[in-house]
Amino acid sequence: NGTQYRVLATNSVSTATSTVATLTVTTATPVTLAPAITTQPSNQSVTAPATATFTAAASGTPTPTFQWQSAAAGGTVFTDISGATSASYTTGATTGLNGTQYRVLATNSVSTATSTAATLTVTTASGPDTTPPATPGAPVAAGNSLTPTLSGIAETSSTVKIYDGVTLIGTVTANELTGSYTFTVTTPLSVVTHQLSVTATDAAGNFSPASPTTTVTVQPPGTLRVLSPNGGEYAVSASTLTVRWQSDGSLGTLVIILSYDAGVTWTELGRTPDTGTASVKLPTVTVNTKALIGLAALSNATADYSDAPFIIAATGTGNNAGGGTPAPGTDSGSSKKSCGVGSGVGLLGLLGLVGLRLSLRRRRD
Repeated sequence: NGTQYRVLATNSVSTATSTVATLTVTTATPVTLAPAITTQPSNQSVTAPATATFTAAASGTPTPTFQWQSAAAGGTVFTDISGATSASYTTGATTGLNGTQYRVLATNSVSTATSTAATLTVTTASGPDTTPPATPGAPVAAGNSLTPTLSGIAETSSTVKIYDGVTLIGTVTANELTGSYTFTVTTPLSVVTHQLSVTATDAAGNFSPASPTTTVTVQPPGTLRVLSPNGGEYAVSASTLTVRWQSDGSLGTLVIILSYDAGVTWTELGRTPDTGTASVKLPTVTVNTKALIGLAALSNATADYSDAPFIIAATGTGNNAGGGTPAPGTDSGSSKKSCGVGSGVGLLGLLGLVGLRLSLRRRRD
């Protein structure tokens, strides 16, 4: 813009120079258009457990992106479906999804357009559904032992009921695609040992047998209990290890320590808030069968470590030391030791000149 141009005309006599011409360049304003749903998703009917596909289309400049959402039958609250970001969405197995509503959001830099909701109708091939859901696995407990968070897998879209013994303490809906669920106890548990289990109820009202129980021993204030790895599990060298414990959540910063020699010497792996679970990176080692994980509070003498060694393999395809099933005969945490303020256990010699060396003692209840 603003560049000037002229021409010279030359022959054997002389040269003539033209007047100057100026070039003016303007920039066109980009065209933007708000998204508009051009094809609405339509209702779908399938016979369980077949999948169902919903399709939509939208216009707009820039080209819109898509996000599918779902709501329970008769519900008005739609939530995003993880990974459902194309113009079509295919459900998982539709057992338990009858009446679920689906819609799509089309978004660009201008705004977002929302489609109408389409309803999924699911029927069975041979009359009413009378098949109970499969027995769920035992729930996994983590976090503050007074109000632990339970997680696990049940039949997709089923209603998961959580029991403390025979007392119902809560319900939650399993994910429609994966069957995963998470439930945090809202009323603090009493300071005793609790046997927690779950059942699954499908949309037809069929209910599963009770899951195996998970033992949660509520920790008195200021106590700590390592849950995993707790003996018999395996982990892979240089991989990420998940450490789980129980406490009342009041211990502040915890030091995560590792012993290769059944507790003679200790090395710090990291520090974490007292949240009940943390991930740490294991060092690179050869095969080790005497590994222990310990936890120690910086604020006081509270500490605990694995009941028995777990295995660190040089190579492998994954870990089960972050919540896998302990080997037969090892302690799952229901009858573990517990160390508390004033019990004479703790983290000693926190910092050294050469590195971190930790000395940890415990006594059993």
